[in-house]
Amino acid sequence: MLSLILFFLVLILFSIQTTLIPLVEFTGVTFDLALIVVVYCGIHVRGHGGATMGLLLGFVQDCFSGGLLGANTLSKSLLGFAFDRVKDKIMVEGVIPICFFIFFASLFDGLIIYWIHYALLKSSSGEFVITPVLGYGLYNALLGPFLFHMMDAFKQRWLKNLLDKNATAL
Repeated sequence: MLSLILFFLVLILFSIQTTLIPLVEFTGVTFDLALIVVVYCGIHVRGHGGATMGLLLGFVQDCFSGGLLGANTLSKSLLGFAFDRVKDKIMVEGVIPICFFIFFASLFDGLIIYWIHYALLKSSSGEFVITPVLGYGLYNALLGPFLFHMMDAFKQRWLKNLLDKNATAL
């Protein structure tokens, strides 16, 4: 059941990412919903939920992007793993910490993808790193708190319904 729910959530996420998000593009930079979901799962899901979600979403993103296969998988998995490891040591409550962590996760994601493309394809200039990656980080940081709130509300409502169903079954 959980696998089916996860499948539909990933399907909805990438449907929104590929259809609606390009409509709010600003100077060639768009939101990365997968990155925000990976950071959320790394912070709020027990175990290695962030790394697992990073691996899954990064791979699906690589398949849909048509770019270098594995770049998003590596960057999202590393981010998920990093947040899995530090989630007990940090407190991410409120708008400012969410913006801070999403911004730096976006910078890390952009730099990892840049370095992979540069190392394997030798086809990038240094000016790529400055403007788009900073814009990418700011754009994701602005959307991050809203999506964190939406995912918290969904999680509470879904878990409440799941617990209510289990309580009535007992």
